[in-house]
Amino acid sequence: MLLQFPYGFKKVNTKKEDFMHKLVYRGNDQFDIVSVSIPQPGPNEVVVKMKVAALCGSDIHIKEQHDLEFLKNRDYSPKTPSHEPAGIVTQIGTAVNTVQIGDRVAVYHKLGCQACDECRTGNIVMCAKGGALSSEFDGAAADYLVVPRENCLPLPESLGFEDGAIMMCAGGTAYSGLSKLKLNSGESLAVFGCGPVGLATIILAKAMGAHVFAVDIHPDRLALATKVGADFVINSSKDVPVQNVYDMIHGFTVPASSTVEKLYGFTNGKGVDCVAECSASSHARANGVDSLARRGRMVLLGIDNQFRNNFSFQRSLEPEKIIFKELSIFGSNVFPLPMFYPMVKFMTHNRVSFVPMITHRFPLEQGAAAFKMAATPSSGKVIITWDN
Repeated sequence: MLLQFPYGFKKVNTKKEDFMHKLVYRGNDQFDIVSVSIPQPGPNEVVVKMKVAALCGSDIHIKEQHDLEFLKNRDYSPKTPSHEPAGIVTQIGTAVNTVQIGDRVAVYHKLGCQACDECRTGNIVMCAKGGALSSEFDGAAADYLVVPRENCLPLPESLGFEDGAIMMCAGGTAYSGLSKLKLNSGESLAVFGCGPVGLATIILAKAMGAHVFAVDIHPDRLALATKVGADFVINSSKDVPVQNVYDMIHGFTVPASSTVEKLYGFTNGKGVDCVAECSASSHARANGVDSLARRGRMVLLGIDNQFRNNFSFQRSLEPEKIIFKELSIFGSNVFPLPMFYPMVKFMTHNRVSFVPMITHRFPLEQGAAAFKMAATPSSGKVIITWDN
């Protein structure tokens, strides 16, 4: 079975020159750089020398969850973070014929059993027995990473390592979500939450020809949204919730500071065609539903650390709202592995890049500082890079 060992710890070399460095999170805000043997590939595995390891919001969530376990004195196994890797193949197993040494690859971070129906169709993210880099298995904040051959995706010369890494989670999540919406050129899209997934959504939606409205509570994030192409931005930090969206639909007066009111104003009273909810804020989710036009579509992309819902979100999903406006609401979880190829084609054909959303770059030895920056609202995408 594919998941019988922790990647990065089996069948290791012992020569001095075959050691590498990796970042380890031990809990309670303690990061260490440790020296370990470079992993050797099994028959169906590939060793990748890292060039970029991007940090994701879920890395921050995993860290927070580990802190809770640490404080509760639970058994805690230190992990290497980052699940958005890209690099160069340096070793291949004896049964590997899909990649060659020297190939540029992005590494898909979900690992499956390879036996279930989901895995056989490439939808590894839905494997009930699966896991992920930086969560169940060591992640990419290391000089080398060993992964199954199925997870190594060819990165064309038209896309850099930074784009390849971001595509593996934030970018791929955004692309998959927009694919579910079937976003058309000329349609309006409201993006709630301008963290990395939201910024990637804006970049892709603009390339699809959409009119994009960005909503966030942090001025720095809204500035980044403007930088990557948002047509209008809304600061919802002092938002007044709409108590009855039907008042809006029928033209009655609602609070002027309402995000929903502003979105209806931007769309001449129609409401937006589509919403991408990337913040996991229950208030934003409610506003997203309320701001949709009749027969509007909404995709939920944001997940918070505790997977919490509260009354505000429950209220936003009143069956009557969905029925009367004939709304379509989708959940979207990362992206299926085969979607990588149309995403590459789209980005190459439209000359799309996620590089403008990168705000900070750190070497591996400054991994703790990278994590600290990634947890602040003043950052966009934070990445760890290797020059060699």
